[in-house]
Amino acid sequence: MNIAKSIITVATSFVFSTAMASEKSPKENSDWFLIASSQDNTRSYSGKAGSLEITNTKNGSQVAIIIGQIEDKTNNTLQYNKWYVSVDDCKKESGKMALLDISGEYIDSIDFVLGGNNIASGIADVICGAYDIRQKEIEGKGL
Repeated sequence: MNIAKSIITVATSFVFSTAMASEKSPKENSDWFLIASSQDNTRSYSGKAGSLEITNTKNGSQVAIIIGQIEDKTNNTLQYNKWYVSVDDCKKESGKMALLDISGEYIDSIDFVLGGNNIASGIADVICGAYDIRQKEIEGKGL
C-alpha cells in the first residue's frame, strides 16, 4: 500500500466535498478514490469523496465515518459499506475500524494501527487524517 503520500490530499477532498484525490479508482470520472488494494490486486478499497461525517454511535462514542466501496475484480462485483473509527482511537493512533452495512448496521470490526500495512490501517489513515483536517478548520487553525 502506498497510502502515506496521499492522506492529506484525500482528507482535504473529504472536508471540502470535492472529487480530487491523488489516486483515482478505475472509473476516472467518479467521486471514488483508491485507498488500498489487496496484495494479489483482486480487491480494491475506495472511499467516496465528500462523505466524511462526524457523528455518535448508539453508545455515545464520537466517530468519524466514510462511505466505502469494495471492488472484487475476480467476480466483477461492488460492495458498499460505511467504515468508521472512533475519535479516541484516532487520537491513540490504534484501535478498531468498524465495518457497517450501507444503512449503518454493524457488521464487524478490524484492528488498525495508523501507518500500518493492513487494509484497515490504510482506511483508518484516511478517516483519521480527514477528521484532523476537519477539526483544525472548525478550530480556525487552518490557513
